[in-house]
Amino acid sequence: IRVNGVGKVAFYALSFYDHPAADRLMEEVVLERGLAATVGSLRADQLDDSRVELLARAGQRHVSIAPETFSPRLCRVLGKCFPWEKIEEVSRAAWRNSMSVKLYLLLGAPGESDEDIEDYVKRLRQLSRHAPPRREALRVSVNPLIPKPHTEGAMRGGYASSAGPQARC
Repeated sequence: IRVNGVGKVAFYALSFYDHPAADRLMEEVVLERGLAATVGSLRADQLDDSRVELLARAGQRHVSIAPETFSPRLCRVLGKCFPWEKIEEVSRAAWRNSMSVKLYLLLGAPGESDEDIEDYVKRLRQLSRHAPPRREALRVSVNPLIPKPHTEGAMRGGYASSAGPQARC
């Protein structure tokens, strides 16, 4: 670190907080040495107030999480479930620490309905009301579900309707 003049560390992992010593690594290796750090892959279910605060102290400016959907029914289809309350909790913790929040959502999951999409809009409006009044406090990326070739989703056509998610947007 001293020889190369490194001042910032980027952790690349599918899920940084799956490592049993992740918190200690941030405290002892990063912060105690006066380094800044970023962690690209964060799971909402592994974040709490203290971890978000630790990330902010390390210099991370945003929290990016990918719930994919807010629907409990669709999250089971996608195999990735985060309760809405956890998304709210992590977002508020980030805002308390002057961080921005980015959410990644998918459209077109098998069984997705117009009501699901309307619920996304309702929840995002609700969440944005709690965001601080600064530019980019909350960013949302919405992308179509594109199943990987030769998977079950691709074999079924992948989309909730034959028109695909673009027709409903």
